[in-house]
Amino acid sequence: MKANINDLQTVFSELPSRYIYENTTYDNYQLLTELHFQQGWRNVELPIITEVQKLSDNYILVGDIITKEVIDLTAEEIAEKNKILVPANISAMALKLQLFDLDITDNDIFADIDSIPDSMFPLVEKEKAKIKYKTATHFDRNNADLNLIATMEGLTQEQVDTIFINGNSF
Repeated sequence: MKANINDLQTVFSELPSRYIYENTTYDNYQLLTELHFQQGWRNVELPIITEVQKLSDNYILVGDIITKEVIDLTAEEIAEKNKILVPANISAMALKLQLFDLDITDNDIFADIDSIPDSMFPLVEKEKAKIKYKTATHFDRNNADLNLIATMEGLTQEQVDTIFINGNSF
C-alpha cells in the first residue's frame, strides 16, 4: 500500500498510473520510480497488534513509513471485548459440570431456592424453579433466576461469564 505525505489519510493499493504534481501531469506514473519518494510517496505498513491493542483511526508518518499508532486497550475495552465471547446460552449438562467443578451441587441450588423468604418467592414458585432447573435443556446467560442463584452462591458476573465460556466447549 502507498500513501502520500501530503494526504496521509488516502491510501492506495498501488501508485496511480496518472499523477499531477505541482501542475505537471505524469502519465505512466508507476514507472517513474525516481520521482515517487521526492514527490511524497511512502509505503504504508500497519503494525502487528496483540489482542489487547488497537490501531488509531488516522495514519501518521514515522520516519519514511506511513503507519498507524498502536494504542493499548483500556480495561473497559478489554472487558467489553471479552464479553463478546460469552455465549448467550449453554447446555444444562455444561452448566452443571461447570458448577460441579466449583463444588456447587444440585442440592446447593435447591437449598438456595428454598432459602428465599416465602414472602418474596412463594412455595409454589420455588417448586416450579426447581422443576425448571432439573428439566432445562439449556440455560440463558441473562436469565434473572440464574443470576440470582449465582449471586446467592457467591459467584461474580465475571465468574458466570467464565462458566458460560468454558461450558461452551463441551
